[in-house]
Amino acid sequence: MFPNIFRKIDQRLLTFDPGYINLRNAVRGTLAVVVCFFVLSALARRLGTPSTLAFFGVFITMMACIVVTDPKKSEQKLTTLLIPIPTSIAAGISVILTDWPYLRLAGFLIITFAAVAVRRFGPRWISLGLITFIAYFATLFFPFHSSDISLIVIALVVAIVMA
Repeated sequence: MFPNIFRKIDQRLLTFDPGYINLRNAVRGTLAVVVCFFVLSALARRLGTPSTLAFFGVFITMMACIVVTDPKKSEQKLTTLLIPIPTSIAAGISVILTDWPYLRLAGFLIITFAAVAVRRFGPRWISLGLITFIAYFATLFFPFHSSDISLIVIALVVAIVMA
């Protein structure tokens, strides 16, 4: 009975994953998220920053592990290395515009438009657009202040290193 169950599991779940590529990516992504959480939590405790900084970094790590889908490993590495640039700019703009809600909303619409518009350039741009959108979107809801921008950039870099 049990060998039959294991055979069905193997046939239904693992057959679609030759070389266990998806399973390895899932394990790698989960470990990256866990390590990022512990590193950013320790950093937040040491610097006395809000705990949402750790969650923000974990969110970016998770998105980077999921959406960077370039066909070659070298292209994935390059895309991952490019992520901090647009995400830092988008998150910084969102935090700077905290006191001006209508400008912040306009920025949200512009970032959303740009994230969708760059999709036509290929997988790298899909990844960069989506993660930039997520960085702007997440900072809309977390209580960051202008003095936290440097810490947000540090959290983004740590998140991408973990990814």
